[in-house]
Amino acid sequence: MADLATPKPCDLQLSNGFVVTMANGGEICWPGFVAIQGRDIVGVGPSERADEWRAAIILDCSDSVILPGFINCHAHAGISLLKAAVAAADLLSEPEIAWSFIEATTEDSAYVGTRLGCLQMMKAGITTFADMWPFPDANAEAVKSVGMRAVLAPYTRSHDARGFDTIASAASRWMDDRLTPAIGIHSLRDCSRETLRLAGDAARAHDLKVHADAARSKAGVGDGWRIAEAKEMGVLRRGTVLVGCADATEEEINVAAECGAGIACVPVSDAQLARSVSPLSRWKQRMLVGLGTDISGAQGGHDFFDEMRMAILMDRVSIEDSKLKPRDALEMATIDGARVLGMEHTIGSLEIGKRADLITVRLDDPRFAPLHWDRSDQVLSHLLFAAAPIDIATVIVDGHVLFRNRRALHLDEEEIVRESREASTTCLAKAGLK
Repeated sequence: MADLATPKPCDLQLSNGFVVTMANGGEICWPGFVAIQGRDIVGVGPSERADEWRAAIILDCSDSVILPGFINCHAHAGISLLKAAVAAADLLSEPEIAWSFIEATTEDSAYVGTRLGCLQMMKAGITTFADMWPFPDANAEAVKSVGMRAVLAPYTRSHDARGFDTIASAASRWMDDRLTPAIGIHSLRDCSRETLRLAGDAARAHDLKVHADAARSKAGVGDGWRIAEAKEMGVLRRGTVLVGCADATEEEINVAAECGAGIACVPVSDAQLARSVSPLSRWKQRMLVGLGTDISGAQGGHDFFDEMRMAILMDRVSIEDSKLKPRDALEMATIDGARVLGMEHTIGSLEIGKRADLITVRLDDPRFAPLHWDRSDQVLSHLLFAAAPIDIATVIVDGHVLFRNRRALHLDEEEIVRESREASTTCLAKAGLK
């Protein structure tokens, strides 16, 4: 019996927090703890069980919510270099603005822009993101330098077999299991049948994820053939991310759901570009739905609290019988996002055996008063409707503390900002945007 009572060693323990596990229907422990050994979660539960662990480092989280890191299912990290150069609305009326900037991107500027995007996302509580941007090898090095987790796909208007083969071999070059290569299709509307066939062949042959824009506007829907043909060509599968889909037909949604594909809803971007509203409350009953920042990252710094709020509020306005609550938004931002990416067995919830990807959000500002920790619905409501990136106190990825007391621990933020300013100036000039 004495052996059973001996505390087990662990590297790190977050103690006395409001733990939102996002497991078992969103189980909450307050006050609660999370124990981490190496890269894994080894203990989660109420504080009275915290003594089961002898931690080398203990972080007091008595004024904080502890929850899984946010999962951004659709981003263009490098577009951070375009920040404030043009209004988001201009990208709707003049999409060539974005493409001219993308085509002006070099390998070096892709690296710099992706590092800036990673820094912004980390400070917004995002620990994993699915990205589409040119030069995925350079982007992989940028992500590794920050320490985040990512699914990386190339972003181009032209597709060929050589490009798909290059991304298929990326894992052997990147040598980091936090990084996952994916096939990128910038638009199902614009790609050819041959592109879909090549993408499907590569996805099957190399077990690759697929990341594609789909039905982002009524012009992208047509008679529904695009998503159906994507299924026929083998593009729709578990781990396929379809971005947008606000104007997808009921038949298209059914096809995608049957194949195990997921949707990345991008509510802030859709609002900025005056696109249709996604019927999230209906989709969530039928298929996997996560959230993404899309081009809004160029304007708002990948603010995931904004994405969650917008998702809920737009659904309430547009769907008469909307039943989405703060807990639903948190699901889309965490465990459902992991499911969309096909990574729910590794991340997305605080469970023993999963990777230690988690964040803490301090609720000690007057914005959250009065706060009743014993009323979980009120705490979750405050988290959704009052919190902002400035409230992120701790970010941990793969067991490594990347951000603590609202400061990046292993990055020179001033250097990243300076380099991004220089790279942005060069790319804007090259693209004819200055």
